[in-house]
Amino acid sequence: MLPMSPCVIQMPLSGGDRKHYARELRRVESLHAGLVKGVEAAHLPAPYSATLPPARKNAVFVTP
Repeated sequence: MLPMSPCVIQMPLSGGDRKHYARELRRVESLHAGLVKGVEAAHLPAPYSATLPPARKNAVFVTP
């Protein structure tokens, strides 16, 4: 006898459940997009001015 493929039976969602599911899906997708942008921004190289040492009084810095 051949094994039967699993069949997932799901009950249909009511109108309110569908709306709630769609709203949560949109919320999580936008949250994920924001997190991706934050991670990308965190991995950008620092601007040149941020890599300079702090200015000291009467100090002379030579930039490359």
